[in-house]
Amino acid sequence: MMYDTPSTEARRESEAAHRPSAAPPVIGVLNRTDIERRLEEMHKLGGDEFMNEMIDLFLAQTADQLREARACLANDDFRGLGRVAHSVKSSAASFGGEALQRLAWEVEQAALGNARQTLAGRVREMTEAFERMGQFLSARRPA
Repeated sequence: MMYDTPSTEARRESEAAHRPSAAPPVIGVLNRTDIERRLEEMHKLGGDEFMNEMIDLFLAQTADQLREARACLANDDFRGLGRVAHSVKSSAASFGGEALQRLAWEVEQAALGNARQTLAGRVREMTEAFERMGQFLSARRPA
């Protein structure tokens, strides 16, 4: 019988956390349970201050990345857009933001095919998903 080592288990969990689920989520709906669970994990790691820092970092970096994504789209820089979407996908996964993660994955895939028609709508949806997630996270910041 073969057993997983702790490093193997950690690697599998990390890979699963950064891979979008097979079934696309309903766009516009937050999976609050997953986000709450991730926030609880952050709080256990470092308390209120750490959790607030992580939320602030996610919100600031992702807002910057989405501005960059829109600029890449405007300049037909599909390679840059794919790179930005990949980063957003990873960040969203770390917070349990499945809808944002899935949209970022779709943008990343569409960028590989230079699918400008698809990209414009998906970048807009990705921005909207981030805004909903940002509102939810901001409301959960400890005082």
